[in-house]
Amino acid sequence: MNDNPQRHKRQMVYIDHRLQNRLIFLFVILEVTVVGAALAVIYHQFNTIIEANLYRIHHHGDDSVFAQQLAVVGNVLLATILINILALIVADRIWNHHVRGIISRFRAAVDRVRQLDFSHDEADYGHHKLLDLTLTWRLYERQIWTDVRNEAGRLKEAAAHHTPEAREAMRTAVQRIKTLLKEG
Repeated sequence: MNDNPQRHKRQMVYIDHRLQNRLIFLFVILEVTVVGAALAVIYHQFNTIIEANLYRIHHHGDDSVFAQQLAVVGNVLLATILINILALIVADRIWNHHVRGIISRFRAAVDRVRQLDFSHDEADYGHHKLLDLTLTWRLYERQIWTDVRNEAGRLKEAAAHHTPEAREAMRTAVQRIKTLLKEG
């Protein structure tokens, strides 16, 4: 059976409904404004062209009304395209800044956990599902390492005594530490 390895590849989809909804709303407002402005420019330019050529019955010039109107439509279309490209560039910058902010906070949290530094304030988390999951994971890791530290303390205390009960306490502490490290 041929199994496609790409099918099992992990993919990360960055979704932030609040930011995406704001960007979509702003794009809709921008498009309505651009289309309205384009129609107004076309109307006024066409009106000017028609007024200028209204009483020119026997004009033999090379510039026809249609060519002038086509030039106006071309300029308006070009301006509309440029405005949309600029809006997409701005949206891309906003989105990349947002994603980089999330990723940098995620990496910082992972680095702190890797260094067993659980003293950092939890206010840096939130505002995104990934960061909420990171906080949950960090709290879980903190609990595991706190338990490992407590068991190591019990192991050290039991090692100071040379009794059969102390040896059993040491074995129990070592087993508990092994279990905790497997969980983490």
